[in-house]
Amino acid sequence: RLTRALAARFERVHGVDISDTMIQHAKERKPVLDKITFFVNPRADLSLLDAFRYDFIFSREVLQHIPTSYQRTYIREFFRLLAPGGLAVFQTVAAVRWRRWLPDRLVEVYRRWRHGSKEFMPMYGIGPKEIRRFCHEHGAVVERWSSSPHPTHASRFRTDTYCVRKLP
Repeated sequence: RLTRALAARFERVHGVDISDTMIQHAKERKPVLDKITFFVNPRADLSLLDAFRYDFIFSREVLQHIPTSYQRTYIREFFRLLAPGGLAVFQTVAAVRWRRWLPDRLVEVYRRWRHGSKEFMPMYGIGPKEIRRFCHEHGAVVERWSSSPHPTHASRFRTDTYCVRKLP
């Protein structure tokens, strides 16, 4: 969704999505700029991209919809991909109030029991303490963090946005 806006500011932009359909929609939108390259990535990591190559990585409203173990993998991959001094801006959610005490697996079992096979977009949280630990372990530092109630699920989640710099 944001590749064209980013292309106005950067020499090259890579858009990555798990969905071939979403990539096709992105390519069909006009105008397609030469400096934008789209990648379909069905993997649980970003190994199709080269390490230490990126000055800026942006992810919004993506990580929250994949299980926490995969979020951890992708955030580690952000650190692998960033060039020294590069920035990653990404958003996650963190469970609040009663939801923070319930394991994701239990919530999923309940959801399936209550709603059956109806389409559903799950939410998975990962908190700031863990993000900061990840940064420390992977040679990065959180330069800015903001938190606000989730716009549609405030009783269960808050939205956390991080600006993380990879140390030189």
